[in-house]
Amino acid sequence: MTTVTIVTGAASGIGAACAQLLCATGVTVLGVDRAAIAWQAPTLHTLCIDVCDPTAPTQICDTAHQIAPQIGGFVNAAGIMRVAHPFAVDDAHWDGVMGVNAKATWFLTSAVLQAMVPWQAGSVVLLASTAGKTATTVMHPIYNVSKAAVIAMTKTLAHTVASSGIRVNCVCPGVIDTPMQSAVTA
Repeated sequence: MTTVTIVTGAASGIGAACAQLLCATGVTVLGVDRAAIAWQAPTLHTLCIDVCDPTAPTQICDTAHQIAPQIGGFVNAAGIMRVAHPFAVDDAHWDGVMGVNAKATWFLTSAVLQAMVPWQAGSVVLLASTAGKTATTVMHPIYNVSKAAVIAMTKTLAHTVASSGIRVNCVCPGVIDTPMQSAVTA
């Protein structure tokens, strides 16, 4: 049976690299990003949507089901980083970073897992960061907090669906040369 793997943040950086590798191995991929996805592959389908849109989980899962009856995988690589001293963080900074990196991750992952449970199969990979395990710098404190949240939600969701044959894992890369990282260090 044909399945589809959803990859968020697929326009650039780690998300694009994951989606491109999956496509290169013949996996049917739904690449999701708020920016247009400029690269192409025979097995790539795209959806341009902001993961913070409250309707995004439904729209993404519905689009995936139009491609294939079963969501077989999910890579959540959408994320943002903003620079600020911890004492300079305001509500907009907090809400922006936590909205993408934690809230959207939670609700989209929950929707994907609910779609996987009836099939009793699936694999989810959430992107956190070493910044969620140790404070790497004081200049992106809410990024650190948001990635710690991703680590905790991974454990919670993995426990929730373990008996359903679904794996939920998290990877915590260090600093990687991506457009997001370059923008922060420029």
